[in-house]
Amino acid sequence: MREVFELSRKHNLSRKEIASQLNLSEKIVKNQINNVKISKSSDGQVIYSSVPAGNMPKNLKLP
Repeated sequence: MREVFELSRKHNLSRKEIASQLNLSEKIVKNQINNVKISKSSDGQVIYSSVPAGNMPKNLKLP
């Protein structure tokens, strides 16, 4: 999940490019990007976690 998100946001790869590079379906890539939750631990580390479908806040803006 983290790798998919970072390839999308940091490297600006398309879903199709990510799917091809990681040998995944485009649907899996889309779902992982859409369902990621980013937070920081108390020591400042970035944590990527999955949010179950339907539980994503509607006003969430991703970087």
